[in-house]
Amino acid sequence: MHMIKTKHPMAALLFAMTATQLTACVHVEISDKQMIRPDSATAYKAGPKLTQEAIQKINPDAQIRDETVIAADQSKLEGLSLRQNGSKVTVLYFGGNLSHVDETVPYLQKNLGACKVNLVTFDYRGYGRTSGVPDTNTLHEDALRIYDSVRAQTQGKLVVHGHSMGSFATGTIASQRQPDGVILEATANNFKDMVDNAVPWYGKLISSIDIEKNLLSVNNVSAMARYQGPSLVILGEKDQQMPAALGQKVYDAIPAKNKRLLLLKEAGHTGMLKREDVQKAYCDYIQQIIL
Repeated sequence: MHMIKTKHPMAALLFAMTATQLTACVHVEISDKQMIRPDSATAYKAGPKLTQEAIQKINPDAQIRDETVIAADQSKLEGLSLRQNGSKVTVLYFGGNLSHVDETVPYLQKNLGACKVNLVTFDYRGYGRTSGVPDTNTLHEDALRIYDSVRAQTQGKLVVHGHSMGSFATGTIASQRQPDGVILEATANNFKDMVDNAVPWYGKLISSIDIEKNLLSVNNVSAMARYQGPSLVILGEKDQQMPAALGQKVYDAIPAKNKRLLLLKEAGHTGMLKREDVQKAYCDYIQQIIL
């Protein structure tokens, strides 16, 4: 049996699917360290920090502020907030695997500015402003810590929005707290089904795959089944990383009647907030939270 350890699990799966020249089975190990892609694994080079001048070119009324939350192990989690007068809803955003707050805040403001929300977002450990080494357990522990800190400082409604990897952090919050709203963008039910979906039947004939226990413990179906508040789920029909069918399972598990699904044709894994139909639905959802 051939053992494959790779920095990117989908690369290992592709190898397993195409390694027909091998007479023995290919064994693929997928760990949370492989699934979470900090700057040390991607060679990301941080640019200049977002300035007040830069954000006011997008929204003259917006004010940004550096944010810090102290984690359970006393690590410093660093982020940004954007506030504007008259906003009645704050969106706490957890980004995807390659997100960084100094790029995320302008992106969100450009595309969600019409919704008139305050924004708060943090870099994960090992990303951008936050130092450290990430793993699945600390990612979810930090998410709860961040939520509790933001909730204590927020007047008005607090909505948690998670994209991709951030949707699992959002699910953890929804299962253990009761935010005023939850938005899941490009989400899936669990890592096992994501891996199974990535490997065609012929790949499974020549490969065996072990998924680390930390990853197997993450389940957005069971997490969202505990949430009773209003929910918005945004999925792309052409999303290959988190296929819409897996996100549909999460949506179906939400028990509240007050939920909405946006299933977008021609949409992939990223960039869905740039679409006018998504922006309108997002703003409608925010207005619903206010009422």
